[in-house]
Amino acid sequence: MGRAIAKWMAARGARHLLLPSRSGGAASTAASDLISDLQVRGVNALAPKCDVSDDAALADLLASCEGHGMPPIKGVINAAMVLQDAVFSNMTHAQWELTIRSKINTTWNLHRHLGQGLDFFVMLSSLIGVLGGMGQANYAAGCAYQDALARQRVREGKIGSVSIDVGWMRSIGIVAERAEYQRNLKTAEDMHKLSEDELLAVLDMVCDPTRREKDAVMAERNAQVLFGLRTPSEFLAKGRDPPELLNRPLFAAFAHRHESGGNDGDGGSAGGSAVPAAVDIPTAFRQAADKEERVRIVVQALAGKLARAMAIASEDVELGKPLSSYGVDSLMAVELRNWIGKDFGANVAVFDIMGNVPVAKIGELVVARSRLVKS
Repeated sequence: MGRAIAKWMAARGARHLLLPSRSGGAASTAASDLISDLQVRGVNALAPKCDVSDDAALADLLASCEGHGMPPIKGVINAAMVLQDAVFSNMTHAQWELTIRSKINTTWNLHRHLGQGLDFFVMLSSLIGVLGGMGQANYAAGCAYQDALARQRVREGKIGSVSIDVGWMRSIGIVAERAEYQRNLKTAEDMHKLSEDELLAVLDMVCDPTRREKDAVMAERNAQVLFGLRTPSEFLAKGRDPPELLNRPLFAAFAHRHESGGNDGDGGSAGGSAVPAAVDIPTAFRQAADKEERVRIVVQALAGKLARAMAIASEDVELGKPLSSYGVDSLMAVELRNWIGKDFGANVAVFDIMGNVPVAKIGELVVARSRLVKS
Protein backbone atom coordinates (compact mmCIF):
# COMPACT_ATOMS: atom_id res chain seq x y z
CA MET A 1 0.00 0.00 0.00
CA GLY A 2 2.85 2.35 0.80
CA ARG A 3 4.38 1.84 -2.66
CA ALA A 4 1.04 2.51 -4.35
CA ILE A 5 0.56 5.68 -2.31
CA ALA A 6 4.07 6.94 -3.11
CA LYS A 7 3.36 6.58 -6.85
CA TRP A 8 -0.01 8.31 -6.38
CA MET A 9 1.67 11.25 -4.63
CA ALA A 10 4.23 11.56 -7.43
CA ALA A 11 1.44 11.50 -10.01
CA ARG A 12 -0.30 14.33 -8.10
CA GLY A 13 2.78 16.55 -8.30
CA ALA A 14 4.82 15.70 -5.20
CA ARG A 15 8.52 16.26 -5.92
CA HIS A 16 10.03 15.43 -2.51
CA LEU A 17 9.13 12.19 -0.72
CA LEU A 18 10.58 10.88 2.53
CA LEU A 19 9.74 7.18 2.91
CA PRO A 20 11.21 5.83 6.17
CA SER A 21 10.75 2.20 7.17
CA ARG A 22 12.25 -0.24 9.63
CA SER A 23 14.02 -2.13 6.84
CA GLY A 24 14.99 0.77 4.54
CA GLY A 25 14.68 1.20 0.79
CA ALA A 26 17.45 -1.25 -0.08
CA ALA A 27 15.93 -4.16 1.83
CA SER A 28 13.87 -5.55 -1.08
CA THR A 29 13.81 -5.47 -4.86
CA ALA A 30 10.33 -3.93 -4.83
CA ALA A 31 11.47 -1.05 -2.60
CA SER A 32 14.59 -0.40 -4.67
CA ASP A 33 12.57 -0.45 -7.90
CA LEU A 34 10.13 2.05 -6.41
CA ILE A 35 12.89 4.53 -5.53
CA SER A 36 14.42 4.18 -8.99
CA ASP A 37 11.03 4.72 -10.63
CA LEU A 38 10.36 7.84 -8.57
CA GLN A 39 13.78 9.28 -9.32
CA VAL A 40 13.23 8.73 -13.06
CA ARG A 41 10.06 10.80 -12.69
CA GLY A 42 12.13 13.64 -11.22
CA VAL A 43 11.12 13.01 -7.62
CA ASN A 44 13.65 13.53 -4.83
CA ALA A 45 12.81 10.28 -3.01
CA LEU A 46 14.62 9.11 0.09
CA ALA A 47 13.91 5.77 1.79
CA PRO A 48 16.07 5.73 4.93
CA LYS A 49 16.11 2.96 7.49
CA CYS A 50 14.30 4.39 10.49
CA ASP A 51 11.90 2.96 13.05
CA VAL A 52 9.44 5.84 13.41
CA SER A 53 8.14 4.33 16.66
CA ASP A 54 11.54 5.33 18.13
CA ASP A 55 11.19 9.02 19.03
CA ALA A 56 14.92 9.74 19.02
CA ALA A 57 15.45 7.98 15.68
CA LEU A 58 12.67 10.02 14.07
CA ALA A 59 14.05 13.26 15.51
CA ASP A 60 17.50 12.49 14.08
CA LEU A 61 16.02 11.67 10.67
CA LEU A 62 14.03 14.89 10.48
CA ALA A 63 17.08 16.92 11.51
CA SER A 64 19.09 15.39 8.66
CA CYS A 65 16.50 16.08 5.94
CA GLU A 66 17.72 19.59 5.13
CA GLY A 67 21.08 18.21 4.13
CA HIS A 68 19.39 16.06 1.48
CA GLY A 69 17.65 18.99 -0.17
CA MET A 70 14.31 18.35 1.47
CA PRO A 71 11.97 21.34 1.96
CA PRO A 72 9.77 21.59 5.08
CA ILE A 73 7.38 18.67 5.37
CA LYS A 74 3.80 19.64 4.45
CA GLY A 75 1.94 16.33 4.55
CA VAL A 76 2.06 13.00 6.41
CA ILE A 77 0.55 9.62 5.57
CA ASN A 78 1.25 7.00 8.23
CA ALA A 79 0.90 3.46 6.85
CA ALA A 80 3.03 1.73 9.51
CA MET A 81 1.76 -1.65 10.65
CA VAL A 82 3.14 -4.81 12.26
CA LEU A 83 0.76 -7.72 12.87
CA GLN A 84 1.36 -10.14 15.75
CA ASP A 85 -1.87 -12.15 15.77
CA ALA A 86 -2.69 -14.37 18.73
CA VAL A 87 -5.69 -15.20 20.86
CA PHE A 88 -5.58 -12.61 23.65
CA SER A 89 -5.32 -15.20 26.44
CA ASN A 90 -2.17 -16.56 24.77
CA MET A 91 -0.70 -13.25 23.54
CA THR A 92 2.72 -12.42 24.94
CA HIS A 93 3.60 -8.91 26.05
CA ALA A 94 6.20 -8.78 23.27
CA GLN A 95 3.49 -9.51 20.67
CA TRP A 96 1.24 -6.86 22.18
CA GLU A 97 4.02 -4.28 22.35
CA LEU A 98 5.33 -4.71 18.80
CA THR A 99 1.94 -4.14 17.19
CA ILE A 100 1.04 -1.31 19.57
CA ARG A 101 4.32 0.49 18.83
CA SER A 102 3.72 0.22 15.09
CA LYS A 103 0.36 2.00 15.40
CA ILE A 104 0.44 4.16 18.52
CA ASN A 105 4.09 5.15 18.93
CA THR A 106 4.60 5.97 15.23
CA THR A 107 1.44 8.08 15.20
CA TRP A 108 2.26 9.94 18.41
CA ASN A 109 5.83 10.66 17.34
CA LEU A 110 4.72 12.04 13.98
CA HIS A 111 2.06 14.09 15.75
CA ARG A 112 4.62 15.55 18.16
CA HIS A 113 7.33 16.35 15.61
CA LEU A 114 5.15 17.31 12.64
CA GLY A 115 1.95 18.39 14.31
CA GLN A 116 1.79 21.97 13.01
CA GLY A 117 1.49 23.62 9.60
CA LEU A 118 0.59 20.50 7.60
CA ASP A 119 -1.75 20.35 4.63
CA PHE A 120 -2.81 16.85 5.69
CA PHE A 121 -2.10 14.30 8.41
CA VAL A 122 -3.56 10.95 7.32
CA MET A 123 -3.43 7.71 9.29
CA LEU A 124 -4.18 4.41 7.56
CA SER A 125 -6.11 2.69 10.32
CA SER A 126 -8.40 -0.33 9.90
CA LEU A 127 -12.02 -1.38 10.29
CA ILE A 128 -10.63 -3.86 12.83
CA GLY A 129 -10.53 -0.91 15.26
CA VAL A 130 -14.34 -0.68 14.95
CA LEU A 131 -15.34 -4.31 14.41
CA GLY A 132 -12.62 -6.14 16.29
CA GLY A 133 -10.74 -9.03 14.74
CA MET A 134 -10.11 -12.61 15.77
CA GLY A 135 -6.67 -12.79 17.38
CA GLN A 136 -6.08 -9.06 16.77
CA ALA A 137 -6.82 -7.29 20.07
CA ASN A 138 -3.46 -5.49 19.87
CA TYR A 139 -4.09 -4.28 16.32
CA ALA A 140 -7.67 -3.21 17.14
CA ALA A 141 -6.42 -1.16 20.09
CA GLY A 142 -3.79 0.58 17.97
CA CYS A 143 -6.28 1.42 15.23
CA ALA A 144 -8.82 2.77 17.74
CA TYR A 145 -6.06 5.04 19.08
CA GLN A 146 -5.46 6.48 15.62
CA ASP A 147 -9.20 7.16 15.21
CA ALA A 148 -9.25 9.03 18.53
CA LEU A 149 -6.12 11.06 17.78
CA ALA A 150 -7.56 12.20 14.43
CA ARG A 151 -10.60 13.62 16.21
CA GLN A 152 -8.41 15.25 18.86
CA ARG A 153 -6.23 16.92 16.23
CA VAL A 154 -9.31 18.34 14.51
CA ARG A 155 -10.62 19.67 17.83
CA GLU A 156 -7.27 21.45 18.16
CA GLY A 157 -7.88 23.16 14.81
CA LYS A 158 -5.59 20.92 12.74
CA ILE A 159 -7.87 20.57 9.72
CA GLY A 160 -6.78 17.84 7.30
CA SER A 161 -6.35 15.25 10.07
CA VAL A 162 -8.12 12.01 9.25
CA SER A 163 -7.99 8.34 10.16
CA ILE A 164 -9.06 6.06 7.29
CA ASP A 165 -10.39 2.75 8.61
CA VAL A 166 -9.42 0.60 5.63
CA GLY A 167 -11.24 -2.67 5.03
CA TRP A 168 -10.45 -5.63 2.76
CA MET A 169 -7.98 -4.54 0.05
CA ARG A 170 -8.20 -7.20 -2.65
CA SER A 171 -5.21 -6.24 -4.81
CA ILE A 172 -2.58 -4.67 -2.52
CA GLY A 173 -1.60 -4.97 1.12
CA ILE A 174 -1.28 -7.81 3.59
CA VAL A 175 -4.77 -9.26 3.07
CA ALA A 176 -4.13 -9.59 -0.67
CA GLU A 177 -0.89 -11.43 0.15
CA ARG A 178 -2.14 -13.77 2.91
CA ALA A 179 -4.74 -16.46 2.18
CA GLU A 180 -5.59 -16.98 5.87
CA TYR A 181 -6.76 -13.36 6.23
CA GLN A 182 -8.91 -13.73 3.14
CA ARG A 183 -10.57 -16.84 4.60
CA ASN A 184 -11.30 -15.10 7.89
CA LEU A 185 -12.77 -12.02 6.20
CA LYS A 186 -14.91 -14.15 3.92
CA THR A 187 -16.25 -15.99 6.96
CA ALA A 188 -17.05 -12.75 8.77
CA GLU A 189 -18.70 -11.15 5.70
CA ASP A 190 -18.47 -7.69 7.26
CA MET A 191 -16.30 -6.00 4.62
CA HIS A 192 -16.47 -5.27 0.90
CA LYS A 193 -13.50 -6.09 -1.31
CA LEU A 194 -11.78 -2.83 -2.25
CA SER A 195 -9.51 -1.92 -5.13
CA GLU A 196 -6.32 0.12 -5.17
CA ASP A 197 -8.06 2.79 -7.25
CA GLU A 198 -10.80 3.12 -4.62
CA LEU A 199 -8.24 3.70 -1.86
CA LEU A 200 -6.44 6.33 -3.92
CA ALA A 201 -9.78 8.02 -4.67
CA VAL A 202 -10.40 8.31 -0.92
CA LEU A 203 -6.95 9.86 -0.50
CA ASP A 204 -7.76 12.31 -3.31
CA MET A 205 -10.79 13.34 -1.31
CA VAL A 206 -9.29 13.66 2.17
CA CYS A 207 -6.11 15.41 0.98
CA ASP A 208 -7.95 17.97 -1.19
CA PRO A 209 -7.48 21.37 0.52
CA THR A 210 -10.50 22.90 -1.24
CA ARG A 211 -12.76 20.16 0.09
CA ARG A 212 -11.39 20.62 3.62
CA GLU A 213 -12.27 24.29 3.55
CA LYS A 214 -15.84 23.52 2.48
CA ASP A 215 -16.21 20.82 5.14
CA ALA A 216 -14.59 22.73 8.00
CA VAL A 217 -17.91 22.98 9.84
CA MET A 218 -18.18 19.17 9.94
CA ALA A 219 -14.46 18.57 10.31
CA GLU A 220 -14.65 16.40 13.44
CA ARG A 221 -17.23 14.12 11.88
CA ASN A 222 -14.97 13.77 8.84
CA ALA A 223 -11.93 12.90 10.97
CA GLN A 224 -12.74 9.18 10.76
CA VAL A 225 -13.65 7.48 7.48
CA LEU A 226 -15.00 3.91 7.51
CA PHE A 227 -13.94 2.51 4.16
CA GLY A 228 -15.47 -0.76 2.94
CA LEU A 229 -17.80 -1.59 5.84
CA ARG A 230 -20.92 -3.58 5.00
CA THR A 231 -24.20 -2.86 6.79
CA PRO A 232 -27.01 -5.14 8.06
CA SER A 233 -29.43 -3.65 5.54
CA GLU A 234 -27.39 -5.11 2.66
CA PHE A 235 -28.06 -8.63 3.94
CA LEU A 236 -31.67 -7.99 4.94
CA ALA A 237 -32.44 -6.66 1.45
CA LYS A 238 -31.43 -10.09 0.09
CA GLY A 239 -33.48 -11.98 2.67
CA ARG A 240 -30.41 -13.04 4.66
CA ASP A 241 -29.55 -12.59 8.32
CA PRO A 242 -26.60 -10.22 8.86
CA PRO A 243 -23.38 -11.80 10.18
CA GLU A 244 -23.01 -11.81 13.95
CA LEU A 245 -20.57 -8.88 14.00
CA LEU A 246 -23.14 -6.63 12.35
CA ASN A 247 -25.95 -7.63 14.73
CA ARG A 248 -24.49 -5.53 17.55
CA PRO A 249 -26.28 -2.37 18.82
CA LEU A 250 -23.55 -0.28 17.15
CA PHE A 251 -25.16 -1.04 13.78
CA ALA A 252 -28.81 -0.90 14.86
CA ALA A 253 -29.43 2.24 12.79
CA PHE A 254 -28.49 0.30 9.65
CA ALA A 255 -30.75 -2.69 10.37
CA HIS A 256 -33.68 -1.28 8.37
CA ARG A 257 -34.34 -1.41 4.69
CA HIS A 258 -36.60 0.88 2.73
CA GLU A 259 -38.72 -0.65 0.02
CA SER A 260 -40.25 1.43 -2.72
CA GLY A 261 -43.35 0.46 -4.65
CA GLY A 262 -46.84 1.47 -5.61
CA ASN A 263 -50.23 0.81 -4.07
CA ASP A 264 -50.69 -2.90 -3.40
CA GLY A 265 -54.44 -2.75 -4.05
CA ASP A 266 -55.35 -2.71 -0.37
CA GLY A 267 -54.63 0.92 0.30
CA GLY A 268 -51.03 0.25 1.33
CA SER A 269 -48.50 3.01 0.74
CA ALA A 270 -44.85 2.89 -0.21
CA GLY A 271 -42.27 3.60 2.46
CA GLY A 272 -39.69 2.16 4.80
CA SER A 273 -40.38 -0.55 7.31
CA ALA A 274 -38.24 -2.46 9.75
CA VAL A 275 -37.45 -6.04 8.86
CA PRO A 276 -38.60 -8.44 11.60
CA ALA A 277 -35.78 -9.31 13.94
CA ALA A 278 -34.05 -12.66 13.64
CA VAL A 279 -34.89 -15.41 16.11
CA ASP A 280 -33.36 -14.81 19.56
CA ILE A 281 -31.34 -18.01 19.71
CA PRO A 282 -30.17 -17.78 23.37
CA THR A 283 -33.74 -17.16 24.56
CA ALA A 284 -35.12 -20.00 22.45
CA PHE A 285 -32.41 -22.28 23.83
CA ARG A 286 -33.20 -21.44 27.46
CA GLN A 287 -36.94 -21.82 26.95
CA ALA A 288 -36.75 -25.12 25.05
CA ALA A 289 -38.96 -27.85 26.49
CA ASP A 290 -36.41 -30.67 26.47
CA LYS A 291 -32.88 -31.72 25.60
CA GLU A 292 -33.74 -32.76 22.04
CA GLU A 293 -35.18 -29.34 21.29
CA ARG A 294 -32.06 -27.62 22.65
CA VAL A 295 -29.80 -29.82 20.55
CA ARG A 296 -31.88 -28.98 17.47
CA ILE A 297 -31.55 -25.22 18.17
CA VAL A 298 -27.78 -25.45 18.58
CA VAL A 299 -27.33 -27.56 15.45
CA GLN A 300 -29.52 -25.26 13.35
CA ALA A 301 -27.65 -22.17 14.56
CA LEU A 302 -24.29 -23.83 13.88
CA ALA A 303 -25.43 -24.94 10.41
CA GLY A 304 -26.48 -21.36 9.70
CA LYS A 305 -23.03 -20.08 10.61
CA LEU A 306 -21.33 -22.66 8.40
CA ALA A 307 -23.71 -21.91 5.53
CA ARG A 308 -22.91 -18.19 5.66
CA ALA A 309 -19.19 -18.93 5.75
CA MET A 310 -19.43 -21.30 2.77
CA ALA A 311 -22.03 -19.22 0.87
CA ILE A 312 -24.40 -22.21 0.68
CA ALA A 313 -27.91 -22.92 1.92
CA SER A 314 -28.29 -24.13 5.52
CA GLU A 315 -30.03 -27.30 4.36
CA ASP A 316 -26.91 -28.19 2.35
CA VAL A 317 -24.83 -28.51 5.52
CA GLU A 318 -24.40 -32.23 6.19
CA LEU A 319 -24.79 -32.77 9.92
CA GLY A 320 -22.86 -36.02 9.84
CA LYS A 321 -19.66 -34.29 8.71
CA PRO A 322 -17.11 -32.68 11.07
CA LEU A 323 -16.63 -28.91 11.12
CA SER A 324 -13.15 -29.28 9.65
CA SER A 325 -14.69 -30.50 6.39
CA TYR A 326 -16.26 -27.04 6.01
CA GLY A 327 -12.94 -25.22 6.20
CA VAL A 328 -13.06 -24.35 9.91
CA ASP A 329 -9.51 -23.34 10.87
CA SER A 330 -8.09 -22.54 14.31
CA LEU A 331 -9.13 -18.87 14.29
CA MET A 332 -12.69 -19.68 13.25
CA ALA A 333 -12.75 -22.43 15.88
CA VAL A 334 -11.90 -19.82 18.52
CA GLU A 335 -14.71 -17.62 17.21
CA LEU A 336 -17.15 -20.55 17.41
CA ARG A 337 -15.98 -21.40 20.92
CA ASN A 338 -16.62 -17.81 22.05
CA TRP A 339 -20.02 -17.75 20.36
CA ILE A 340 -21.03 -21.04 22.00
CA GLY A 341 -19.96 -19.73 25.40
CA LYS A 342 -21.88 -16.46 24.94
CA ASP A 343 -25.13 -17.80 23.45
CA PHE A 344 -25.38 -21.21 25.09
CA GLY A 345 -23.29 -20.87 28.26
CA ALA A 346 -21.17 -23.90 27.37
CA ASN A 347 -17.40 -24.30 27.68
CA VAL A 348 -16.35 -26.22 24.58
CA ALA A 349 -12.66 -26.61 23.79
CA VAL A 350 -11.16 -25.63 20.45
CA PHE A 351 -9.93 -29.23 20.20
CA ASP A 352 -13.55 -30.46 20.29
CA ILE A 353 -14.47 -28.10 17.47
CA MET A 354 -11.41 -28.91 15.35
CA GLY A 355 -11.61 -32.65 16.02
CA ASN A 356 -13.37 -35.26 13.95
CA VAL A 357 -16.72 -34.60 15.67
CA PRO A 358 -19.86 -34.37 13.46
CA VAL A 359 -21.90 -31.16 13.52
CA ALA A 360 -24.82 -33.00 15.14
CA LYS A 361 -22.61 -34.26 17.97
CA ILE A 362 -21.38 -30.72 18.65
CA GLY A 363 -25.00 -29.86 19.46
CA GLU A 364 -25.20 -32.67 22.02
CA LEU A 365 -21.86 -31.63 23.52
CA VAL A 366 -23.01 -28.00 23.92
CA VAL A 367 -26.26 -29.01 25.64
CA ALA A 368 -24.42 -31.40 27.96
CA ARG A 369 -22.00 -28.65 29.09
CA SER A 370 -24.38 -25.68 29.14
CA ARG A 371 -24.69 -23.71 32.38
CA LEU A 372 -28.09 -22.47 31.18
CA VAL A 373 -29.68 -25.92 31.34
CA LYS A 374 -31.01 -26.99 34.69
CA SER A 375 -30.26 -30.62 35.48
